[in-house]
Amino acid sequence: FPGTSGEYLEQVVADRNVALAFLAAGSSSGLPGEVRIDGGSGIALDLVSTAGSTEFQLRGLTLEGATGLRAAVSTEIEKLHLRNITSVGFDLDGGSHRARGVTADASVAQGVDLATGASLEMDRSKLENLSSHGLLVAGELTLRSSLVSGTGGHGVLLQAGGSLDADSCTLADNAGAGIENSAGGSVNLTDSIAWGNTGGDLVAVDCLVVSRSNTGSPDCSAGSGNISADPLFDAVHGLQSGSPSIDAARAPTVYTGTPAKDVEGRLRLRDYDGDLLCQQDMGAYEMNAGRTPGKVHGLRWLDADTLEWDPEPSAALYHHYRGDIAALGYTNYGDCIDSLDADLTDTQLVITDRPTAGAGWFFIITAEDGGGSEGSLGQGTSAERSNYAPCP
Repeated sequence: FPGTSGEYLEQVVADRNVALAFLAAGSSSGLPGEVRIDGGSGIALDLVSTAGSTEFQLRGLTLEGATGLRAAVSTEIEKLHLRNITSVGFDLDGGSHRARGVTADASVAQGVDLATGASLEMDRSKLENLSSHGLLVAGELTLRSSLVSGTGGHGVLLQAGGSLDADSCTLADNAGAGIENSAGGSVNLTDSIAWGNTGGDLVAVDCLVVSRSNTGSPDCSAGSGNISADPLFDAVHGLQSGSPSIDAARAPTVYTGTPAKDVEGRLRLRDYDGDLLCQQDMGAYEMNAGRTPGKVHGLRWLDADTLEWDPEPSAALYHHYRGDIAALGYTNYGDCIDSLDADLTDTQLVITDRPTAGAGWFFIITAEDGGGSEGSLGQGTSAERSNYAPCP
């Protein structure tokens, strides 16, 4: 691809039955260098054919032009910015597409046009203040941890045969509807917020397909864990303290690791209210209150029997949890074993028993402050760990 960091002021067309990767390389400073493709009055990047079913890879690009990307074949997209688009950012005529970290701003007309037969999984993306619709959907759209706000049209406009599965998304303050489904497409809305959209938050969408979400119009609060209350947005459609959408979505007992992160790439389940259970917030953003005591760090074995850890600054004492490695998961973080330690105020635990042959144990240490508040079990790959059975 021409250039490491810079711009290419021509249209790029890929139509030789080969698979290519357009990846922004690192700059001399060691930071990712922006690569900008400006199609002018045409299409910046036109993907016509590939090698078999191989996906094109696009990462770290900024696309400008009448159309940013037109694709008849499959793509994998990451950290792509749409700017100065006079028609549509993504014109997806065919193929299966996976996109993460896409941004589009007020310089873009329409975000996505997804044709019949094409599919798009869009994750952790922001379509903000576009002059037309956020997404026009005749194909199959899966939207995760994404924000569509302030557009001059509908957030999502479904066409006949189109489908939308939206999980942990915020559709807010659009001039049209949040989701417009008068054409009779298929909709599923989970753990999301649709609020403040001038044309209605959900149009021709039955509340039966809405679960654990906050909607204004219509009010779907009669069932399925839904609410209808001002989400108390901040300036970027995150949630302010006191929002009814905080800790109101997916419970830790039913969490399976998806969605893994919020729109900013932060852990999806956090314990905001200090009850030791980490429940997801509705919408694209997950809030974190920054509770104390904090996570206990630096667990290490001094010898075959002695586990040690770094002091937590606010700790008055420590609690100890142990469990079978085979059972470790989002619903099992071990049992309290404080009874094995004669001194809960120091930073060591001596273990003299052993797991059965072929088995193994995991250990988690938490801190408790002088006021009796216990800290976090720490964070896993996608979520803060819930403490289902705290030590007494």
